[in-house]
Amino acid sequence: MVVSVSAKAESLTIVDGANKAAIAIPPAPSASEALAASQIARYIEAMTGAKPDTIVTASAPAGAVVIRKSDAGLGDEGYSIEIHDGRLILTGARDRSVLYAAYDLLGRLGCKWLAPKYGFYGDAAEVVPRQAKLALTLDKPIIEKPAMKFRKLYVEEGHTHNAENLKQLVEWMSKTRRNTLVIPTDYQGSGRVKWDNWREALTPELRKRDIQIEVGGHGY
Repeated sequence: MVVSVSAKAESLTIVDGANKAAIAIPPAPSASEALAASQIARYIEAMTGAKPDTIVTASAPAGAVVIRKSDAGLGDEGYSIEIHDGRLILTGARDRSVLYAAYDLLGRLGCKWLAPKYGFYGDAAEVVPRQAKLALTLDKPIIEKPAMKFRKLYVEEGHTHNAENLKQLVEWMSKTRRNTLVIPTDYQGSGRVKWDNWREALTPELRKRDIQIEVGGHGY
């Protein structure tokens, strides 16, 4: 890994040819911490062709991308990105915040998530630039805290939804920092747009991303 430090900014090279950073997650990682590591590795490989190794350790090596949870000064859902002691450290106040930090990092490296990856979008749903070298320079630590407590997506008149495309919607929610999925108990009583139809398929995906579910609807 290549790390440089100046009075004004710190930089860390994540990938440069065969030289690549490891991704460090804590012992006994949560599902969200493990997912954050796999998403960073996946998109870095898509951008550069070099897939970082993920290591489970309480003491990350120099040059590593470190994923961790800590609520110190970050509130309920905040996160930070900083270069410290030769490591790129992503800290989330809770599980969903760890994922927010991971996707924020990837966004600063050039990725964009324009829509859920529904099949009819093809490759247009996201932007993943190809580049041989990935590096991040920070003038100061990045600290983000949400301005709104609830950031919802509604499944209401979604008569064409099914378990598969709702999983794609849930995946996109973390990328865009939504935290609540709202599904009717039984929209218009038709049995088509109904939480019980998707409960078994969606609950593990929501838990993995620490997304809360709101079941109900207008006047229910």
